[in-house]
Parts: sequence; C-alpha cells; structure tokens
Amino acid sequence: MTDREIKLLSDYVAWVRFRRPIQQDAQVNDDTLEYVAEVIERILKTNPKPVGRPKNPDRMWACYFYATYADSKTPHLPQHSEPGGAFYIVGKRLSISAKTVESHIRKARQTLETNEGIDSWKNWLDRNVYGPKGLKAVYFGADSPESRAEQARRDAAGLVKRRYTVSEKIDPE
Repeated sequence: MTDREIKLLSDYVAWVRFRRPIQQDAQVNDDTLEYVAEVIERILKTNPKPVGRPKNPDRMWACYFYATYADSKTPHLPQHSEPGGAFYIVGKRLSISAKTVESHIRKARQTLETNEGIDSWKNWLDRNVYGPKGLKAVYFGADSPESRAEQARRDAAGLVKRRYTVSEKIDPE
C-alpha cells in the first residue's frame, strides 16, 4: 500500500470516528471517498459469501468410516448405491441419500490426500469411534504386516488404497 493510499484510508477513518459525530457538515474529499469505495469493492469480490450448506466434516467422515471400514471378521461392503451396497446402507443409517453418501466419500478421499485431511480424519476417529469406548486409534505404516493384510482385504473388496491402516476396527453397528 502506498503512502497516499494509507493517508486516504486514515483520513476516512478520522472522518468517520471523530469529525462526523461532532460536526455534521464535515466533508471528506472525493479522492478519499472514491478510494474507500474501491477498497470495499475489492474486499467484497475477494471474500464472497459462501453459497449452499456449510461444510459438515463430521458427516463426511461418518459416511467414509461406515462405508469403507469393516471389522476384521466381516467382509467389506460393496461400494455402490444400489440396495445392498455400502452407500445405500450408510445412507439409510444416516437418513441421507446414497448419492449424498457417495459424494461425502469422494470428498473424504480427496481430503485424505492432504496432511490436514489426515489430521482431521484421525481427530474424528478419536472423538467419535474410539474415544467414547475408551480406546485410541493406532496407526500402522504401509509396510507393516497389519497394513498389508488389511490392504489385501480392501483390494479384494475393490476399495481405494490408503497410506495407513487403523488397528482394532470396531463394528459401527
């Protein structure tokens, strides 16, 4: 910001806070008013109001967990929206459509590509799945025997490969 721009903004702030309340006919020059209007327009363009529903990461992670995790004694659910598929079953459980579940799972998989997404996922697991039962999620590296065994089960079910495995999976029902 240049010295001139800072002076124009400072002049406007002084007018709003000090001169205007005391002296009703106090004037601000046209350059100051024009510059303040431009700054406000820029702010409004760069910070648009979000459209649609606010994000609900808890719902996204719940859909992802219920549709893609299975107890080690049960097979993974087939990943489709038809009756009997994971998206359909999870949608019924959460009172949302199968297509919405599929969308949440797609977003969760994209989110898990980032470190922030992995942290959010781990926090959700600890808060919602393991925490209430007094357990803690344990994460194995991709080369561990536990991860390889779980990945083989997931490959057989046609699930997307992930970078880690969570131990002691708990049946969501």
